[in-house]
Amino acid sequence: MSNTFRSLTLDLSALLNKQITPRSIIGTGYKNPHSVASAWLRKEMHNLESPNSKVSQVHVKGDGHAFESELKAKRSKAYKTLVAGTYETINNRDIDDYGVMPSPCGGGLHGLCGAIMSKEFKFRLTKKHFNLPAVSINAMHYHIYEGCFEVHGDKLAIQCSFYQSNRRKWYGDTSYLTDIAFIKSLFSFGFRKGLISEIPEEVNAFIKNSTVFVTV
Repeated sequence: MSNTFRSLTLDLSALLNKQITPRSIIGTGYKNPHSVASAWLRKEMHNLESPNSKVSQVHVKGDGHAFESELKAKRSKAYKTLVAGTYETINNRDIDDYGVMPSPCGGGLHGLCGAIMSKEFKFRLTKKHFNLPAVSINAMHYHIYEGCFEVHGDKLAIQCSFYQSNRRKWYGDTSYLTDIAFIKSLFSFGFRKGLISEIPEEVNAFIKNSTVFVTV
């Protein structure tokens, strides 16, 4: 155990036993300081223990303790917003992955914490040139509407458009996507912008069946 990890463990224990205040961990200005301070400590501990599966956010109960069960974690407000695709991140970053993971702290403090990893994709809406807005990134424009995508084994086939400047012409094509983080972010962006009323069931099923969540 590193000195840093040991220090974080001691701070968490002291916080939960009310021997130190959240202010000494995270400063002031937070709505639920015990929860925020505890979550920050647990995030740092997890990332030290698992550098290849780091998380950007952890959620715990309002009093700072971890959830007692996976069911209780999944009933939390934070987890429900993750599932619904309405979770708000700093700088509008897109959600890469989320789930429930064991608390890393030990020492009688075992529980379950909601966690997410975020990866930024700079999507934008393109309304010009199309009957319905497309979700665009770089020079590719994706059409995420019903009838525009289909699962093909381990790939998601989706209709797309691109402009070839040397010919001054728009072309339609089919893109075969395999990056689960990209697919999830693509449809989540469209949902948040009101292009679709919900993330399609077949897309959710494809993501679930194609991904091994390191935080679950």
